[in-house]
Amino acid sequence: MTRRSHSASRRRRRRISRAGAAIASSAPLPPRRRLRLQSSFDRSPPAGGMIAIGGPPLSGKSVLAARLAECLPYTARFETIDDLTRSRPFLADPALRSTSAGTTALLLEQARKAWLGRTRGRNPTLLVVTRFGSASERRRAKVHAQLVGMPFLFVEVRSRDQQALLRIPMNFLPRREINARLRRYDAALRSYVPVGRAEELALPALRLQQVLSGLDDAVNRIVALWRQD
Repeated sequence: MTRRSHSASRRRRRRISRAGAAIASSAPLPPRRRLRLQSSFDRSPPAGGMIAIGGPPLSGKSVLAARLAECLPYTARFETIDDLTRSRPFLADPALRSTSAGTTALLLEQARKAWLGRTRGRNPTLLVVTRFGSASERRRAKVHAQLVGMPFLFVEVRSRDQQALLRIPMNFLPRREINARLRRYDAALRSYVPVGRAEELALPALRLQQVLSGLDDAVNRIVALWRQD
């Protein structure tokens, strides 16, 4: 191993050691709070539509989507797995992985079909979860929703490196695999284009920081904004 490789490996070990305490608990919402949210939607349900959830790997996209699905009526999730076992996110549904269509395009097409096939009087909220690492991908999601009359919101999910890296099972992986995942993490962060102010207004988008340590607050902000729309 070269001196440069040794230095990179030491830097990665220091990043892991700085991860510190475990991620804040992501236990389900207390029943009373969940009932309050659900009863308010029973009286005034949202119009439904597409919430596209994107962000770098390990930032908490799927965690947020799962919690959000508990708080909104008539939800469906279309998502990828972005756990750094590969360089790019891959489809969560194994039956769809053999298709020639691009991952993001396939998720958007699934959401479109679900919206067109919805039950009258029950407009679903469709959660499309993948990296959405560029402005063009996020714009494509919005156009896809607009073509079939779906309300649209993009949610950018970010978390601190220390929290994200704790999601790699360090104690159960060989050192070579840990280093490979860390390299993929660094590459993903370099290639990810964050949502800027102009894009935030145009989409529209909600930019969330430190989602893994403030999951309930993040969900509450999305729910409040989605009801207003």
